[in-house]
Amino acid sequence: MSEWVTEKNTTGPTNLNGEKISKSVSTLVKASLSSLNMAYKLAPNHFVKLARANLNSLKTGFTKMLQDYYRYQTCSGCALVLMNTAKNDLETIYAAIQFIVAGLGPVQTGGDAFKLFSEFSKVNKKAIQDDVKFFLQ
Repeated sequence: MSEWVTEKNTTGPTNLNGEKISKSVSTLVKASLSSLNMAYKLAPNHFVKLARANLNSLKTGFTKMLQDYYRYQTCSGCALVLMNTAKNDLETIYAAIQFIVAGLGPVQTGGDAFKLFSEFSKVNKKAIQDDVKFFLQ
């Protein structure tokens, strides 16, 4: 598929930076990118509507992960690993959201969403991390 889904550790999936993310976020982002590829190939006339539906799913996932992050912050028995994974999950989902909002053009011309997402995430890594930090304040 793509380099961002390769696992650099044995404990689960990682994001593009090699940081651990949850399996649910990995699956959500992979499904989102796969559906963008399929939407362009199978229903190009409806691509924008399908991308918007995809965006709504990712925004819902982002909101739920943000709630989890806040829950881990107030939990006295929760490990720091959970907070770090939740932060990495937020960055990964947010990158996918921003990819659909701002970086979708090349997919509409037949580009591979996985490859383009990888490039988009690398170029915008700092901005994505700064935006997520804003949500975590």
